[in-house]
Amino acid sequence: MIQDILSNCKNPSQFWRTIRSFRTNSNCGNAVKLSDWENFYQSALPHRTPNSSQQIFTNIVSELDALFAINELKDSLSSLSIGKSPGPDYIPNVLLKNLPDNMLSALLEIFNKALLSGNSPVVWSAIEMVMIFKKGERELPINYRGIALINTITKLFTSMLCRRITSWAESNNKLPESQAGFRKGRGCLNQIFTRMAVIQIKLRTKGGKRFALFVDFQRAFDSIPHDKLWEKLHLLGLSARVLNILRSIYDKAKMKVRTPDGYTKYFEVTQGVLQGDILSPLLFALYISDLDLYMIEQGCNTVGLGGYNSLVNLLLADDTVVLSESKLSLQHKIDVLSTYCKINDLTINLSKTKIIVFRKSGPLCKSLKWYLDNKLIEIVKSYTCLGIVFSSSGRFYEAMADRMGKARAALSNVLELEQKCSTYSYNGRCKIFDSICVSTLVYAC
Repeated sequence: MIQDILSNCKNPSQFWRTIRSFRTNSNCGNAVKLSDWENFYQSALPHRTPNSSQQIFTNIVSELDALFAINELKDSLSSLSIGKSPGPDYIPNVLLKNLPDNMLSALLEIFNKALLSGNSPVVWSAIEMVMIFKKGERELPINYRGIALINTITKLFTSMLCRRITSWAESNNKLPESQAGFRKGRGCLNQIFTRMAVIQIKLRTKGGKRFALFVDFQRAFDSIPHDKLWEKLHLLGLSARVLNILRSIYDKAKMKVRTPDGYTKYFEVTQGVLQGDILSPLLFALYISDLDLYMIEQGCNTVGLGGYNSLVNLLLADDTVVLSESKLSLQHKIDVLSTYCKINDLTINLSKTKIIVFRKSGPLCKSLKWYLDNKLIEIVKSYTCLGIVFSSSGRFYEAMADRMGKARAALSNVLELEQKCSTYSYNGRCKIFDSICVSTLVYAC
């Protein structure tokens, strides 16, 4: 019985797998022809050009260059989730997690040979894309979000690399304090609290205002040029051995799209960090780790946080808020940010980038205007950021109303699920209600 399964779920993954099995799945890519996917990616991805003057890296970092130990392999194996879809190698995580010791030793030897040589097998770089419909016209490929399925062996190898690079980056302060994305002990809720604290500290003073630019980068993770990524990682001090194996994986990266009519041909992945790879968020964070320093060097003022830290920006991966004390200071920061983006091949999506002037009350002066590359940036009274509505008053009334609206919508989903799975037990109903409705209502509270 479904109620027995829900009542006896041992972990969140098992619970949500059961719930998803009763939800109607309308996110299929049936409406897009296979040829349309091929045309879309052929135009979206630039062709790879041979680089005869490929940069030679020389950094030696002992903590990064050492051969992998068996305990590192086992630690990464333990973090693999059972039930995840495999990539083109069709190797499920559960198979690797149950390998005997002699097979683990053989796998470790393969990984160490790749690390030493800086040369990865071609099959490690194959990616399969499953397209999920978002909204709009179903016939347009741009209205789909891709879910990348990477080879299980590749995920295991990059997971081991990620643990090493993360430890090195944290111990050597390679990431700025303003970056909270994908870092241990930090996260979305911490960033929401910090952003609100920065606002409230200023609003406590008489007539205090806090100027904030909420930046939306267009396809940030997908737009990074690989050559610039390696160059910036090299300047940060990442070892040549790690850079060479990463470059090998990326130079051979290719993807194909799975459709109901079959697979598209493979396309070379010539820019951006690899979708679906555990290492990608860290590589992106390191790529933009010089943003704060660049802005300070260009004369941008910092914003105090209770006398402890001085901030220019607040970041959660690519989710960026630029803070300022005045109109002129914010315009200067916008100009500097625009220059930084041009240098680093990042594009600001003006239609989704907004400004809020946080204040206790009163209308805004009509002369308050800011521009990005001579284009007017819209000033708004509220902006949804990290799932929470930030309003110009600095209060949470709009956020509360938004949460209640989403909770009501979630309640209708709960009732629909209960009808589909015939869950009549009290415990089963409560578990579904708490997991879907209550969690939506109290998010960030």
